[in-house]
Amino acid sequence: MLQAVTDAAKGHDLAVLTASGDTILNQLFAGSTADRLAEELTLPVIVVKRYRGLTQRWLRRVWRSIDALLPSLTDEDQIDVYKRVRRGARGTIDFYTLLLLAVVIATMGLLLNSGAVIIGAMLVAPLMTPILAIGLGVVMGDLRLLRVAAESTVRGIILALLVSILLTWIAPFVMFTTEITARTQPNLFDLTVALAAGGAGAYGISRKHIAAALSGVAVAAALVPPLSVVGICIATGRWPAASGAALLFGTNLVAISLAAAVIYLLLGFFPQAEDQKRHLVLRYGFLSSLLLLFALTLPLARSLEQDATRATTNQALRDALEQVLSEETNLSLFNFDWEAAPGQPIFLKVIVYARDEVTVGTLDAIEDATSSATGREVNVQLVIIPTDELRETDTTR
Repeated sequence: MLQAVTDAAKGHDLAVLTASGDTILNQLFAGSTADRLAEELTLPVIVVKRYRGLTQRWLRRVWRSIDALLPSLTDEDQIDVYKRVRRGARGTIDFYTLLLLAVVIATMGLLLNSGAVIIGAMLVAPLMTPILAIGLGVVMGDLRLLRVAAESTVRGIILALLVSILLTWIAPFVMFTTEITARTQPNLFDLTVALAAGGAGAYGISRKHIAAALSGVAVAAALVPPLSVVGICIATGRWPAASGAALLFGTNLVAISLAAAVIYLLLGFFPQAEDQKRHLVLRYGFLSSLLLLFALTLPLARSLEQDATRATTNQALRDALEQVLSEETNLSLFNFDWEAAPGQPIFLKVIVYARDEVTVGTLDAIEDATSSATGREVNVQLVIIPTDELRETDTTR
């Protein structure tokens, strides 16, 4: 389109360009196209825009400020990126072979509680590429690319779940390790990581000279380990944990594709202005991604609130216990654990070392201090480990 307008402007003294649209997204695209036309034309240019209100005016200004910070890709570069992304989105035998091996490595690493093995699985897994292709398909309004990338992603997810379930069934023993538990309680921090990883992945795949950073992006995205956790939890009947790991994977999937789409836009990818069908795909694709992201944000925010509440309560209990026990010269804290159902008293189990007899007054003091610190009723179970001090003079008698 740029070349056609440039050719039509030859022989004229003034060019008048219009930039309009029904949505802020369309206005951003139209504005970017008008700017590029103004740069290409050698004659005076007037750009006419319909006033859409102060909010959209500032949104356009912020978008353009961000856009100015990123490099613009030439048409040749965009074609090269599109070809590489489309090639990587296809579910070839290499794709499924690498994914199968990555799931095996990730599942074994989770069962062995080995972070190094899990990182190895992240580096091998090729699932990041079709998800980045989904973002490019949305931006380009390319239904064919979207279909190919979505099919590869869905088949990869099914393969990962089946393999992890099978490996869990045939494993001689299955322990619910800390590496597994860590992937069953996602919160807004995980969403932030996924957004940054998606943006980094799209930028890295679009800029050849920094493609080496994609291995680090694959580790940050962590797509295969959550799927392996879902399979392990399904195989062992831990459905709440399986839903938590599925939420983590869904968060990564939606956030990575959406962030990638935004970066592609900033790098200059968008449908041709005259192709209304592709613009509709772009518009509804972005809207669907935003709605999904909002739906995922609600449980993630609730999880973060619960984590913050638990951390605050845990610290309050620790401070109260240390204060009470510091006044007891014959006691020292070994460990403590607690549980609290909604609307119920906190059940606190405290394990202490004791050199002398412990009175009931100590138990009452712990309950009073912890109740005051947390603002809730606390029921304390005190476990006492008797100790004695052995001196060198005692051994020589």
